[in-house]
Amino acid sequence: MTGGDWQWTFDWGPKGATPIDGLFDKVMRWQFPSEDGKPFTYVDGNPGNAVSAKTKAPDGAAEFIEFTSGAQQQCAAMDIYIGGPSGRKDLPDVCPKYKTIVGGKYFEASSFFDTGVHYQFNNVGREKIVDGIAKATEAVITLKQTPQQAMDAFAAAMMTQIPDNAKKA
Repeated sequence: MTGGDWQWTFDWGPKGATPIDGLFDKVMRWQFPSEDGKPFTYVDGNPGNAVSAKTKAPDGAAEFIEFTSGAQQQCAAMDIYIGGPSGRKDLPDVCPKYKTIVGGKYFEASSFFDTGVHYQFNNVGREKIVDGIAKATEAVITLKQTPQQAMDAFAAAMMTQIPDNAKKA
């Protein structure tokens, strides 16, 4: 699957919009093919909280960020909502439930971070890329195409839809 991690809960999970029976056995992640033959994972980077340079309380702001970013606080927050895999390497040790929450899929995804690549797609046709990924994912899920066929169709579509920003390897 290539969509966002919210899909495990809100789209396909037991209480999601379109639940999939046996979700955690049927749906998997895949890495993007690359020109050098080493597949990679697209990682949407989020800079997190920041403090204004003009703040009147820099120490308090820094303390708040440290608190909300702490592993213990993140572990407690998982009882309410988990937004996706964590890049914290210590989280599985500090918060053992991280290994099993959402069928273990977030913990599994964190192993892909070592191959993670972040792109600024805004200038290269992000909406066309996202649409292409959705179509490829749907084709695989509905068994209309194999993963390889879906990736090939995605690549061909990007060559015609964003020709100035795509090249064939």
